[in-house]
Amino acid sequence: MEKEEDRKKAEDRYLERKYELELARIEAARWKAEKEARIREAKHKEEKEAKLRERGGSKAHNSSKVLLNSADDKMYEEKEETPVDVIKDKAKDDINPLILSTETLDLENDVIKEEKSKLPKRTQKN
Repeated sequence: MEKEEDRKKAEDRYLERKYELELARIEAARWKAEKEARIREAKHKEEKEAKLRERGGSKAHNSSKVLLNSADDKMYEEKEETPVDVIKDKAKDDINPLILSTETLDLENDVIKEEKSKLPKRTQKN
């Protein structure tokens, strides 16, 4: 009996660790995508500014553009990254308890019944 409980606890720990690793992987991918998006956005803004400079845009327009860029840069610098532990804790609240059920499937003893179609069989036309 004790061995069975230990096995279930070990399986629960394994599933929890697997879930945490998946959450961390997803969060890392999200951070990477956000970083790439910021880089693309910065390149786009630089290209747009270069085109404005080539056209000889008005000085007032150029100075306001620079102020917007510095405000955007400041916003990105001030953005704090959420620690992975906090994200994991928040995600645990959203987990469906059925997913992390402590019950293990024992398929060896179960008999799987084959479902029969409830539709009438077709007759062949000659």
